[in-house]
Amino acid sequence: MRKVQDDVNAKMFYALKVSEASKVPFLFISVPGVGKSTTVEMFARHRGYELVILRGNSSSAEEIMGYDVVDAANPASKSTKHLRPAWYEKVMQNHADGKKTLLFLDEITTASEWVQSALLHLIFERKVGMEAIPENTLIVSAGNYRQSLGNNFGLIPPLMNRF
Repeated sequence: MRKVQDDVNAKMFYALKVSEASKVPFLFISVPGVGKSTTVEMFARHRGYELVILRGNSSSAEEIMGYDVVDAANPASKSTKHLRPAWYEKVMQNHADGKKTLLFLDEITTASEWVQSALLHLIFERKVGMEAIPENTLIVSAGNYRQSLGNNFGLIPPLMNRF
């Protein structure tokens, strides 16, 4: 059994290298317990990435894309100001420090449709609001097959079609 597991992890590691070289976002989808998260963490460490993890099942769309708020410094203004999410600040700090980031979007199949819609924009537009994600950021996602989840979970069609 260990040989089979090593082979699965080696194939996932190879897929991550392909994603890294092609700059195409990648989605690992399997049954729970295969080692998706562990393999991504090992890849990040081995390839010199700073790892930033967002868990779809415990994030809101605003935590992913940021918040639009009234500008308190200018109360007469009728426009809003965009507040960046904390994870994006970390990615931008890594970039400023000359470090590359692996943005790992885990448990996306158990995220709400609102969160998956935010992730769709993040993954394929590579933007948070109007701001771009740095080129040296690798985006990788993971989730479980629908049959491994409850009836209310799975990927929204636009997200599945693009992966």
